[in-house]
Amino acid sequence: MAANGEDPAKTIGEVLDQVEVVKGRSFENWRSEIGAVRAALVSMAGKAKERNDTGEEEMANHHAATLQAVYDEMDRAAKGWVSTREELDGRTAYADLQNKIIDGWPRGAVADRLFYLGTGLIGGGGIVYAILGGTGLIEYAALWAAGIFTLLVSLRSLGRYDADRAKHFAELRNRVR
Repeated sequence: MAANGEDPAKTIGEVLDQVEVVKGRSFENWRSEIGAVRAALVSMAGKAKERNDTGEEEMANHHAATLQAVYDEMDRAAKGWVSTREELDGRTAYADLQNKIIDGWPRGAVADRLFYLGTGLIGGGGIVYAILGGTGLIEYAALWAAGIFTLLVSLRSLGRYDADRAKHFAELRNRVR
């Protein structure tokens, strides 16, 4: 919980949305106030020129120019914020696309099941050994041999699966760039 009792934002997107609302309101308010003060200074400079008061005219023009520079900098900041937001949105969409492509890759179901089967056969051989002792040598040796063979086939299949998957995504990444 935040210090003020409200729940903090859960994701960077929610934080950026909150900042976007504040930024939009604040920048527009500040820009309109700066514009109003700048217009008043330009008006004061015009009136001072009519009175031939060059000191007041120069001072008003100087401050109006300063406010114009602040106004222009706020425009650049607002445009920078928009481009940063667009880049973040683009990167987020790219990451989502990559995750969907990876999730779309078919699972190595047979190799996974063979792995479970192999461990089950080894465990079954252990149970046979525990129950029959030395008299069940052929049974538990056969179960262990079948379990080890199944595990080796499974591990080889999983290794090939991972290599194919890595190759596919490397090619895909090279095509996207």
